[in-house]
Amino acid sequence: MKQFSQAINVISQHRLLKALDEASQAGLAGIANLRDYEAAEVIYHEGEDATDVWIVVTGQVELIKLTTKGHEFMIELAIPQDLFGAVFYAECPSYPVTAVAMQSARVMHFPIREMHDLLARNPRFMKEVLADTCLRLCHAQHMRALTIEDVPKRVAGALVYLFEKFGPEIPASRVTLAKLAGTTVESAIRLSR
Repeated sequence: MKQFSQAINVISQHRLLKALDEASQAGLAGIANLRDYEAAEVIYHEGEDATDVWIVVTGQVELIKLTTKGHEFMIELAIPQDLFGAVFYAECPSYPVTAVAMQSARVMHFPIREMHDLLARNPRFMKEVLADTCLRLCHAQHMRALTIEDVPKRVAGALVYLFEKFGPEIPASRVTLAKLAGTTVESAIRLSR
């Protein structure tokens, strides 16, 4: 019962899920799971079957790709209220990135098939999720374009992204900045002073 009440609290206050009617929220809370992760603990790996949709409740989760040389490139930083792992294509869906807790984090997850059902039954919810997905796609395209730029422009682009995410009080570290910019920590420190 405690799990249900915590889940319904998260769902009813979530910027996207609160668009659902009370019955849909309660149904989702009945199948949702809350789980705590320690810093650096992997939530899921790139290439695994995409079975669940995830929401950050507390903490931060980095969504990363590994380069062929084994370096981490941060694709996105998920903070409280962010939805991640929502893979919407039907044919052999798999997670396109690895999700790792950056610090102690609590996440809620539920089956992706439930997300598909909710989208089909709730036009308002579908519109909210579509708008959020489009915004994240625009961000991803912008960050992708920055990869061909020199390091100062990549660091500047990453700082703008962090400002948009957190506002003027950016809690992220220089390591986070370096991962987002695809550079070394030393370069991130030197360029962000």
